[in-house]
Amino acid sequence: MSLPSPSPRFVVRSTAGLIGSGLGLVIVLYLVADAVLRGQWQVALRWTPWLLGSLWVVFVLTAASRLLVTDDGVVVQNYLRRHWVPWGAVRDISPRHGLTLRLETGQEIACVAFPTLRPGLPLTRLDQYRGDAARELIIAFEQRLRHAPHVSSGSTATHTWDRATIVTGVVLAAMCVVSLAAPWG
Repeated sequence: MSLPSPSPRFVVRSTAGLIGSGLGLVIVLYLVADAVLRGQWQVALRWTPWLLGSLWVVFVLTAASRLLVTDDGVVVQNYLRRHWVPWGAVRDISPRHGLTLRLETGQEIACVAFPTLRPGLPLTRLDQYRGDAARELIIAFEQRLRHAPHVSSGSTATHTWDRATIVTGVVLAAMCVVSLAAPWG
């Protein structure tokens, strides 16, 4: 079953994760280019899959998670898992530890990409900004929930895997195995 392709009204994702993944890619490209320019093809062929695999892990942990809010519902991606939740399936929205969607079925979906405050620590200016952003997003969610045009109580959430990211990880893992078994180096 494929997810609907919603036109996002707003997207929440980690900017720091995207910047970190981009910087990691620049470093990987530099290291591989340096090995190739020095004529060390064996080093480049042996280490490139491992560097790219490490970068893939960093991307999944820091930048893959996101939240897309549309007029019809919400797409929540937590790492490799993707949830399509129509507004009719949402019973409540809770700002506890970030954003949690409580569904009519009793299931709860926590949004990893949603900004959260660190409990028990003194507030800094950055924490205050995060708190303000979280409050604004929660208000926007609640307004969408109240004013959703296509709310029907029979709507159900669908849960799938992010196939493209998983396939990329499997290909990189296979490349790592090949780099270990290859005769070079």
